[in-house]
This record gives sequence, C-alpha cells and structure tokens, in this order.
Amino acid sequence: VLYRGLLDPQFSFSRWITLSSYYPPLLYIASMPFYALRGISEDHAVLANLLFLTILILATYKLGRRLFDSRTGLLASAIVSFYPIVFGLSRQYYIDFALTCLTPAALVCLDAAFRRNKHILLCGTLLGVGMLVKWTFILFVIGPFILAILGEVRNSPRRVLLTSVTILAIGVLIASVWYLPNAANLVRSAGVTGFDLPAAKG
Repeated sequence: VLYRGLLDPQFSFSRWITLSSYYPPLLYIASMPFYALRGISEDHAVLANLLFLTILILATYKLGRRLFDSRTGLLASAIVSFYPIVFGLSRQYYIDFALTCLTPAALVCLDAAFRRNKHILLCGTLLGVGMLVKWTFILFVIGPFILAILGEVRNSPRRVLLTSVTILAIGVLIASVWYLPNAANLVRSAGVTGFDLPAAKG
C-alpha cells in the first residue's frame, strides 16, 4: 500500500505517512527499492532483510572487537549469522527481525558516541531509525544508554550532557516524522489493545 501510494501523484506526503498508522513504516520503506526492481510480491519484500542482516553481522563484529579483539568479533558475527532464529526470521517478513538487527548497531554507536563526537550524528540517526521500525526499540536501548552516561559522566559531565541531549534530539526529530501524524491513532490503538479489547470486539 505504501509503495502504491508513493507512485500515486494524488497522494500527499501527509496522507502517505499515515497509511501505516499502527506500526512504523521503515521496514515497508526498505522494501520499496526491491519492489521497483523486481515487482511487488512477498518474496521481493523479504529481500529487505538482506540489508538488516548485514547490519546485524557488522554490528556484532564491532561489539566483539570492542569488548575483546578482531578475532572474537569475526567469530561472533559468524555465529550470529547461523543462529537458527536469525536464519529463520531472515526469511520471513517480520518487523522484529529488523528490530533485532538495529539494536546491536545502536549499542555500537552509543559506545562510540560518548567517546568521539563524530559518532553523535550517526547514533542519533540510528535511534530515530530504530523507532521507525517499532516503538519497542527504545526499551532495548534505554538501559545501555543510561549505563553509557553513568560510565562517562565522571570524566566530563558537561560533554556527556551535551552528547545525550544531542543524540535524543536527533532521534526525536527523525522519529517525529511518523509519530506526530499518527499520535492520535496510536493512543486509540493502545487503549483498545491494552484495556478495551473485549469491548472493542463486542
């Protein structure tokens, strides 16, 4: 629907961005180049997982190298790429696979951003992009984010504060492109799924 809406000249951006009003649209957007190249089908949509799988492998390597050494990073990235759950989900069109892949990438950037300013923009962008995959993304990164702050705040509290605010501001700015137009629908959906589901079903 998003891809067809993008091709329709009668669709404005404000209308297009609300077509996916419950789940954020990043996974669907990532599939669009494959639709353009190969046509619209579920098999072609799944090709977007190649991008996310690549991100997962690279992020796992970076984490392994950061915590131990390059050899450990290579071994960890090889192992994770053959996990049965990763192997299975990469062949299904599920939002949770993209969520799984972007989470370690965000952790890598969080670690780097508090040590080098040049990674702040990338970290904030990943935070916003992750929120455009699924709203639960923040639950996976908030703990490491707080730990990163606590680990660096003694050395340079002013810099840590500025880095944290900048990362959050960039992430919120990117995520707000979808969350603001769909805020009312998300609130209604949360009410139905959380408390009023029996009543909604009659």
